[in-house]
Amino acid sequence: ARAARALALLSILPLGLEVVDLLTTYLILPRDVTELIHSLGILFALSAFALVYLNYLPETNSLTVKLVGITLATILAVVGSLGWIVTPAYVAAYHDDRFITDRQTLRFTPSSKGGYAVTVAPFHFDSDLGTDLSPGIVRINLAFDFPFYDQVWREAFISEDGIISFGQPLNSQDVKYRYGSAPAIFPLHLDLVIDPDGLSGDNGLFAKSAADRLTITWYRLRKAWDRDTRYTFQLVLYPGGGFDITYNGLPARELYAIQEPRDAAWLIGAVPGSAALRPNHIRFTADLPSPSSDRSGIVEDYYLSFRRYLHHLYLPLAYLVMGSSVLILICFPMFFRPTLVSPLARLLEGVRQINTGNLEVTMPVQYYDEIGFLTQSFNDMAAALHNGTGTLRRRATELEALASVSSALRQAKTSQDMIPILIEATVKALGAEAGAILLLENGGLMVAGVHGSLRAVLGDRILPDSVLCWPMLQAGQPVWSELVGQGRCAACGLCQALVQGRQTLAVVPLQSSDQTLGLLQVAFDRPGGLPEEHRRPLVAIAEMGGNALQRARTMEMLEQLVQDRTRDLMALYEVTATTTRHLDLQVVLERVLQKAVEVIGGEAGVIHLLDEAGETLHLAAQHGIPPVRSDLLQVQRAGGNLWSRVVERNETVIVRIRRVSEARAACYAGVPIQAKGRTLGVLSVFAEASHRFSAEDIALLTGIADHVGAAVESARLHRRAEEVAVLEERQRLARELHDAVTQTLFSASLIAEALPRVWHRDSEAGRRGLEELHRLTRGASAEMRTLLLELRPAALTEKPLDQLLGHLAETMTSRTRVPISLATDPDCLLPEDVQIALYRIAQEALNNVAKHASAGQVSVELSCQRQQVTLRIRDDGVGFDSHDVLRDRVGMGVMRERAARIGAALEITSRPGQGTEVVVVWPA
Repeated sequence: ARAARALALLSILPLGLEVVDLLTTYLILPRDVTELIHSLGILFALSAFALVYLNYLPETNSLTVKLVGITLATILAVVGSLGWIVTPAYVAAYHDDRFITDRQTLRFTPSSKGGYAVTVAPFHFDSDLGTDLSPGIVRINLAFDFPFYDQVWREAFISEDGIISFGQPLNSQDVKYRYGSAPAIFPLHLDLVIDPDGLSGDNGLFAKSAADRLTITWYRLRKAWDRDTRYTFQLVLYPGGGFDITYNGLPARELYAIQEPRDAAWLIGAVPGSAALRPNHIRFTADLPSPSSDRSGIVEDYYLSFRRYLHHLYLPLAYLVMGSSVLILICFPMFFRPTLVSPLARLLEGVRQINTGNLEVTMPVQYYDEIGFLTQSFNDMAAALHNGTGTLRRRATELEALASVSSALRQAKTSQDMIPILIEATVKALGAEAGAILLLENGGLMVAGVHGSLRAVLGDRILPDSVLCWPMLQAGQPVWSELVGQGRCAACGLCQALVQGRQTLAVVPLQSSDQTLGLLQVAFDRPGGLPEEHRRPLVAIAEMGGNALQRARTMEMLEQLVQDRTRDLMALYEVTATTTRHLDLQVVLERVLQKAVEVIGGEAGVIHLLDEAGETLHLAAQHGIPPVRSDLLQVQRAGGNLWSRVVERNETVIVRIRRVSEARAACYAGVPIQAKGRTLGVLSVFAEASHRFSAEDIALLTGIADHVGAAVESARLHRRAEEVAVLEERQRLARELHDAVTQTLFSASLIAEALPRVWHRDSEAGRRGLEELHRLTRGASAEMRTLLLELRPAALTEKPLDQLLGHLAETMTSRTRVPISLATDPDCLLPEDVQIALYRIAQEALNNVAKHASAGQVSVELSCQRQQVTLRIRDDGVGFDSHDVLRDRVGMGVMRERAARIGAALEITSRPGQGTEVVVVWPA
């Protein structure tokens, strides 16, 4: 794990180098600083990795290998760091005096050997640069055939890095391997960029094409890492395969970098792009005119000259490093063996003997240096281990005793089971002859457990005042006594009661959280007192037993509390279920009262309710009251009795009274029954005189009384709601009879009274009167049938839906004289809730037509299919804007609620002047 952490820390270094690269990319750090940081960082990382590898490699390398390896890695890191520190000065001092001359033109002429002959031509630079090319690699079509190394080309790829290639683009990374894999001309290859901040034409890559030449100009391009250094050069291609390179703006001196050749002028020349051919190297400042070259190409590599310069500089340093390394590998092991390796090997042999169990080993000390001090410390440690082994064995015996007692205590299920288990396990673990446990209860010590031959009997009580050492025991201090039959312990009540002919006695308090629960007494026949190896485990056993006993008591108390709360919750659940399941208030009161008496553990109970005026208490329910005494609990006026006191005080009343059914005493508890802050009655429970109503019992009775109050209030509200509903229904039917049937019959009576006179004067008018009389009587009949349906809701499911829709249509026609066309499916059998919902929706829709539509024609359609049922009501009335009206109409909201209740889709479509259509689709 430590090696992994060390390697993880080393991995942070490459991340730091990446951060340096980012800073260099954004020109925050200079390139020379970046190279120095990279070089030193890599050396440090390699050295640190070697050190970590050698130090943490488990059991595979000897100490000699580690020492030699660490020394060698350190020396190499120091020497390498010194080399990298002095390198920048030598790099800055490098100057290539044979660098290409500025304001010069080189002419490359094809030779008979398939290569080129190079000569110096008169300087010429075409100032008409031509078209500005975009950055990157640009493809250009040639206006003529250009032969180049036995191939003819009609297109070229131009790069701002000073490269022109044929056949395929050539990037800078490919140039590093034998100058690339494509035929190329290098007018001057280095890392150049077009300045994006410059003005148009101020710098860039330009091309000018003519029938007899192609001119490509790199005009004032700057280095990628140097904003101030600019390069201007020009390449001219001719149809015969020759080309000129003209330099018209080069820096006075090139500064090279070790890591990247493209940071300065790299090379000039032409190559065929074959990895199998090595180009010829010449000096364009010294070897011109050059003889004809072959097909392998011709270049001048300035970066290669720079690396040769560094090679001559570092070669002696490399020989020095190699010689020093060989010397370290040979001499250091010979020096370390007698002074370091051999003493450590002997010390390691002593460690191996201790590992085999030989704790009496002693190693000789040869030199009093650090190794000698380590050897002496080893000898002291071996002696301490030898002395501590006995102590560890004794501690192990004590721990075994504690473990055996702890294991035995875990088998106890209750605090009563724990007492005999604890005393028996203690006597057995310590090898005692007898033991006892006394628990502190009601101010006295009671014998709760005995093991062995003692005088004590289970249940005997001893007063603490008769125990002479009780103050010490109560303070948590154990008592160790010898010769019990003599001296002070002979008069002690505790010893007289328990000990019988024992030589040694130990009494330890059972405590938990500084609370004394009792005593643990252990007797031994051995003389001379209790040894130390028995005292410590006995105190620990007593502490463990006290904690275990307290935990057991706490768990029993919690379990009882959980049972009581579960009982209360179950009772409240049953009370809630009773009040919500039954509508009959009398049944609810009787069952709730019975459950309240049972759960409290009482004998009887009554519920009294106040009348509407709040003056008289009426007996509403009773449980456990003999019939001969029930007359005493009937109507009671407020005042003069227990439940009246509960009402007057508006709080719980608990008193001891004479039992209602007998002459014996009883315990009474009464809680007010309330709802919405108003007292509605009293819930009373009677129990034995010895019964004590706890706070939990009162809280439970209060909760039950609250449920009773909610049930009473709900019953009263339900009764009032039914009365109001009946009254409203009667008023609505009266309005319907008055508005529809009464007026229709009145009109019919007028027509019938005038009909004989009309018939006598004009028989045709008499026949029309008869038809009108017939229509009115049919309408009145339809109105009566509709009202009968309202009075008997069950009738809405006894008839098919098509007949019910017919009644609605006939009623509306008689009332409004608007003809209604009815097209229904007579075989449409629907569930009761669906049929009622569709009938109510149709009724509401036709009522809306009669009130608002002013329609001349209405159609009602009912289509029943296997997958769905469709109800459609359409009129040709005035219509309305559905976006403005639908949100405000209560009737339409009711229709949507009815449709949603049965899972149907309701759609209302209307426009002003175009009528309204209501469509309900219920999926069958």
